[in-house]
Amino acid sequence: MTSKTLVVTLDGPAGSGKSTLAKKLADALNFQFLDTGATYRAVTFECMHRGVNLDDTEAVKGVASSITITFSDGGQRVLIDGVDRSREIRTREVTNSISKVANKPEIREILVTLQRKIASTGQFVTEGRDQGTVCFPDALWKFYIVASPQLRAERRLAQMIQQGLPVPAEGLPAILQDVIRRDEADMSRAVGPLRKAEDAIEVSTDGQTEAESLNHLVELVHQRAPVGLFPAH
Repeated sequence: MTSKTLVVTLDGPAGSGKSTLAKKLADALNFQFLDTGATYRAVTFECMHRGVNLDDTEAVKGVASSITITFSDGGQRVLIDGVDRSREIRTREVTNSISKVANKPEIREILVTLQRKIASTGQFVTEGRDQGTVCFPDALWKFYIVASPQLRAERRLAQMIQQGLPVPAEGLPAILQDVIRRDEADMSRAVGPLRKAEDAIEVSTDGQTEAESLNHLVELVHQRAPVGLFPAH
């Protein structure tokens, strides 16, 4: 990250609200949004789509190196080789398999390089699991977004229904178990584990409306902003 690149990182467990907050924060700040988790989802989906064994590191590396991942609509849509795969990469099957890709150092190296290249082109809000610790350790703003497992499972269920994705027959209990397993996998992985950066500010979304959480983040960003960055504030 160059000295002229301004990055806001939002890390935290799945379902904490960081993705939605990151998108809205980018809009509020007039920054661009970089969904780094989508790059891992894209590789996972493409491997599954091609029938590639996710345990075969070389095969997965081949997919990650050969495909082109781009974003459109301000980061809202994810394209793989020019094809919109925004919906496909959000399925439960991809979600439950993504750790196999994220745990591979060779794949992370490829995608972190891509993420830094994108961020070097402007002012970004980026979210993921290790944005403030690995991808952008010198980011000017770092936040760690948290929420209870139960609330995160409820949010995931609502998201699946809204997007028309298949809901497990067991309903919310099964999704809650998925959330807990995902946390364990993200925190225990050998490469890029989920953890709070030492200089990150923890922000809980429990008991907060989306607007309240967003306003809190905007205020924190403005407090740490270089003089003149937000002259209208």
